[in-house]
Amino acid sequence: MFAPWTLDLLVQDIWYYLNLRRVLDPPYDLGILTDPRYAWLAWMLKRSGCFRRMLYDDCDYHPGLHTNAIARWAMGRREQLCVDMADGITTINHLLAGVRRQQGAKNILVMPNGVELSHFQRARDKRPHPPTLAYIGTLDSAWGVDLVIRAMPELARRIPGVRLLIAGTGPAEKELRALSREIGAESHVVFLGLLRREDVPNVLAEADVGVATSRLDSSFRKYATPLKLVEYMAAGMAVIATRVGQTEIMMQQSQAGALIDFDVAQFVEAAARLFQDQAYYATCIANGSRYAAQYDWNALMQQAHAFMMSIIDGNDVKEALPAA
Repeated sequence: MFAPWTLDLLVQDIWYYLNLRRVLDPPYDLGILTDPRYAWLAWMLKRSGCFRRMLYDDCDYHPGLHTNAIARWAMGRREQLCVDMADGITTINHLLAGVRRQQGAKNILVMPNGVELSHFQRARDKRPHPPTLAYIGTLDSAWGVDLVIRAMPELARRIPGVRLLIAGTGPAEKELRALSREIGAESHVVFLGLLRREDVPNVLAEADVGVATSRLDSSFRKYATPLKLVEYMAAGMAVIATRVGQTEIMMQQSQAGALIDFDVAQFVEAAARLFQDQAYYATCIANGSRYAAQYDWNALMQQAHAFMMSIIDGNDVKEALPAA
């Protein structure tokens, strides 16, 4: 219900504020807010002089996480408060930056989530393997792994020995396993379960094409930046992705593979071309490698540090929007 939920958040903000004031040693030069659920807490801390300036680290479109209209409205108001009181905003993509500009933000740095390039670049040393698609991530219906499984019988007829590696767990795992059995794709689909981070490059070293076939089922997903795209590219893989929000933009910018509708026939055609057209595949790999380089955490952190220092110094950057 709306009232208990909002009251709980407000009580939580006050409780945190009273306890933090007991242990903080203000004033601080900069406060960093990462979650609009704590917007009123940040407002109280800034208003009371705990920190001189505030950075809103904007990583998601939080109203999109709620199905209840009133809850979406309430979270939207909290996001607006974050924008209003922030002296600077870092946001993960241009779509979300556009939303914040409409809310009145001026001092924005678009800083996408990054990857540890050297970790995934280990996967470029490919080991012998059959034609292989790979999905790394949560198994949820929203991420559309069922589309890839449904494509496997036809793809196997066109690309002998093709397989799909699925690494991850989630609420849709049981349904996905059942689907692979029902359509006769079980021999072409391998469920690897949850991988340790250090094992991911070993799996990607035996894969050729990464898949990111999510459904556009919410405004949250429209503004999300799926880091798996960059991880696939850094690992020396081409990518097949669906036309969903920021994913579509990243694929258009990178030219690292095929952009499709959420359609089995289109997926089969895209995958078949990547496996059969070596020149096209090599071009996608090279494009993806260049594109992934701008997501290196070391470079991104240098940008973030410079931006934070400009906020502390009171310099209004107005808008810093790198190409990523």
